[in-house]
Amino acid sequence: MVKVAAIVLAAGASRRMKQAKMTLAYKGGTVLGTVLTTMHSAGVDPLIVVIGGAKDAVENSFDDLKNHLDMKRLRIHSSASMDARLFLQFLALIYISQIRNVIQADKILRNLTVREVMEDMETLVQIKYSHRYGQLYTETNPIQRKIMSAFNVTLPT
Repeated sequence: MVKVAAIVLAAGASRRMKQAKMTLAYKGGTVLGTVLTTMHSAGVDPLIVVIGGAKDAVENSFDDLKNHLDMKRLRIHSSASMDARLFLQFLALIYISQIRNVIQADKILRNLTVREVMEDMETLVQIKYSHRYGQLYTETNPIQRKIMSAFNVTLPT
């Protein structure tokens, strides 16, 4: 098997754009996130990213991918643990892919990233009472209602 390495040059100052090009929104994420995800999916290893002037912005733009790739750093002591970890990563990729597809299909949500959708929905909480009230949900904001509508989700009343 042939190993392929890559160096991604993401150090440009982007003076004319006044924003790091690699952090621009693209396909439900960022330009850099899409480049790195594609290369990782193609089996490129090692994958080196050269960052410069907009270091913090560029690093923030691929936080999700860095977290996803963290699985390579875990010490796993058995084959069964590795299989379980890979299976969970596979399921997570399916969910993330579906979330991206739904976001891109919606005119209002397409400007959000998967991370932003998850963070918006994270504040929605179910509260269970042991007596007469049963269960309640925290009040939803307009973005949460739009996200739930896009995914055809309704909260029980």
